Amino acid sequence: VNEMNFPELLEFIQSIDLSSLEKHIHGHVPFVIILVKAMEKWLIPDESGCPKHPPKTFAEKQEFKKMIESMSMNYSMELNFQEAVDNASLVYVKREIPPEVEELLTMAEENMKTSSTSFDVLLVALKRFMDENEGSPPLNGGIPDMTASTDYYIKLQNIYKTKAQEDQDKMRKIIQTVTDEYNSETLPVVSDEELSVFCKNVYNLRLTKTRSYESEYDFVYSSDDQKEEIQGELIAETFDPYSSAPAQTPLLWFIALRAAEAFHDEYGHYPGRDSRALALESDANIVQEKMKDIAEKMGLKENDLLASTLFSEEEELDNAFAKEITRYFNAEIHNIASVVGGIASQEAVKLITKQYVPMNGTYVYNGIAGVAGVYQF
Repeated sequence: VNEMNFPELLEFIQSIDLSSLEKHIHGHVPFVIILVKAMEKWLIPDESGCPKHPPKTFAEKQEFKKMIESMSMNYSMELNFQEAVDNASLVYVKREIPPEVEELLTMAEENMKTSSTSFDVLLVALKRFMDENEGSPPLNGGIPDMTASTDYYIKLQNIYKTKAQEDQDKMRKIIQTVTDEYNSETLPVVSDEELSVFCKNVYNLRLTKTRSYESEYDFVYSSDDQKEEIQGELIAETFDPYSSAPAQTPLLWFIALRAAEAFHDEYGHYPGRDSRALALESDANIVQEKMKDIAEKMGLKENDLLASTLFSEEEELDNAFAKEITRYFNAEIHNIASVVGGIASQEAVKLITKQYVPMNGTYVYNGIAGVAGVYQF
């Protein structure tokens, strides 16, 4: 716990003397308090006077946990001390900002020159907040359920809520400074609700930039680098096929479905409209050629997985995907529509509320094997 960043918590912790507590109270001290007191005890210099550091090695961490156990009156009966041992890492491992968030913060100021969304404003404010607070982001303000007396829990909860509100107030002042520096007339207003949600989720921030369906469908890329990156990811996906039956890998069926769409673009109807045997065979042959064209555009023409499945010359698999796509004639099965519709509505809620991370790519569901994949095309 950084005394400069959270003095109120330390003051509360130091007001509690574990050794003087009665047994029933001792067993209901929040594990947060136990951990901080254990660390204070751990950091006491040894007999030589050399200062100690927080546990680093596995042996030191095990020793630290044993010390927490020794601080209890009856470890097997005191759940709060068991919780302290289970959460011991919280007091000696600093929670780092994820690389995805670090990348957003690095580009925050630069993005303000070309865009003016409230998210950009909040990112700039967050970066400046962390620069002013030794790299620490705003406090979330929430605490988990734990073994604790009602009195201790409410006091701890209020301390965290108060600190979180103070951090939000600091963020609000920084936001005002940012809007003054840039053109405040064109910058969007950041609402209190938006600021609150942002501060509570600083470790989970993501910026998802999707490609348009038109770009995916026509295989249009903004640059050679983007094309190389997307095709490289697709190649990597083929190295991890559906283990039980590689032929059921969703990516393969997506290529087959795209071939049916290409057939429709050229002939004005989906393959399989004419149910006579020769017509079905003819449509399947055309779909097979369309699959080869699409695989080539995806950079997968010489791929081993596709060679052993989509384009296999074995009698059992010869044109098997094309024949199945032709046989089903673009049917929409109710149970499959239900699954895909449910997933689509779930993703829509994420986008509307701007909470939780949506899927970044095209979701492909294979109802034959009940497996799915998300791909960027």
